[in-house]
Amino acid sequence: MQLKNFLILPFICCSLSSCNNNSNKIHLTKVHNITTAVCLEQDTLTTNYHFSRSTFILYISLDNKNLDETINSYVESSSNLIYRLSLTDYNEIATTYNDDNQETIYPVISDNNAHLLFVQSSKVIKNQSLNKDSNLEQISKIVTDNTINTKIYNMNIDVNYKKTINGISYIVENDETNTNIIYKDGELNKDFFDNSLGQFENNENKLVLFSRLSCGDCRNLHSKVLDDYFEKHLDKSYYNFDLFIFEYYKGTEDQQKYDDSREFVKNILKVGFNYYEYDLETKADPVKTEALEFRFPTLAVFNKIADSIEKNDLIIYSNDTITQTSTNDNSIYYVEKSFYNDKELYSFASNDYESVKSQLEKYQKEKVIDFLNTYTK
Repeated sequence: MQLKNFLILPFICCSLSSCNNNSNKIHLTKVHNITTAVCLEQDTLTTNYHFSRSTFILYISLDNKNLDETINSYVESSSNLIYRLSLTDYNEIATTYNDDNQETIYPVISDNNAHLLFVQSSKVIKNQSLNKDSNLEQISKIVTDNTINTKIYNMNIDVNYKKTINGISYIVENDETNTNIIYKDGELNKDFFDNSLGQFENNENKLVLFSRLSCGDCRNLHSKVLDDYFEKHLDKSYYNFDLFIFEYYKGTEDQQKYDDSREFVKNILKVGFNYYEYDLETKADPVKTEALEFRFPTLAVFNKIADSIEKNDLIIYSNDTITQTSTNDNSIYYVEKSFYNDKELYSFASNDYESVKSQLEKYQKEKVIDFLNTYTK
């Protein structure tokens, strides 16, 4: 949400750990056709992003082949995403991250055991030491005890991109794989996107969130709507297509990749990103105006028509603008620009900014929940 001619208030992120009764559990994330834990690599934008933003399970390995294979068997049988780092690599990353933030956020592991870390938005919810002889049932119980069994699918993992580590072929996620989610042979291509959605059942809709967790509105969508909704509806699912890597290219010599990511989404959604301008004085019908670039976060529904996967509907969360005007010597705040075409927004006008903001946020939440109720199953 944007505000013109007004002091921008500090952003407060209400995380899962503080907003519900499952503060000691994290949401599970799944990947279609995943067969191993997903290896992260040191000194990559991808690893830094996960450590600073993501909710994830991290397996800290001692390179014990039996335990590594047990973890891989669990991942393959459950489709649950677990990341992997060696103990040495993890401790180096944790030390650097803690030093940069001047506080201990990630524990340095010194007991010479393998561990499972359950991380919620850079906060370690649970640090579980593993016995080298832990079996599949024990691993499954540890994960079950520390997670909420949500059906959130990660679309960024290339299950065919693998490297051999200590004799085991692992799926790897790095900057290259995250960049290639929009390309094939150097050209914009949606094959990876389509494949990451998995198989469609007859008349099935699949909900995709286009986001990046460094975006304040994206974090708000999670904390104020999605986290609670999908905890209450464990039978429903959505897919997360995270374009975070392309934000790092903005303003660099790789600016074209950033531009390509915007063009890619526009091509998939096949619609211009339009907003509506409101005139408080006349209260006329809102005027449609084309937005200049792609907006985060966008929820879109896809279904399969013949052999083609097509967008069916979409909704943009937040990104509305509250502005200040003067009427009869009184300062009035109102919604000047919105992606919603609804004259009801005129009724939010008030000399109290917080009142307008609160009414708009309630309205936005209701619209997203209506959208989810309509299209998720």
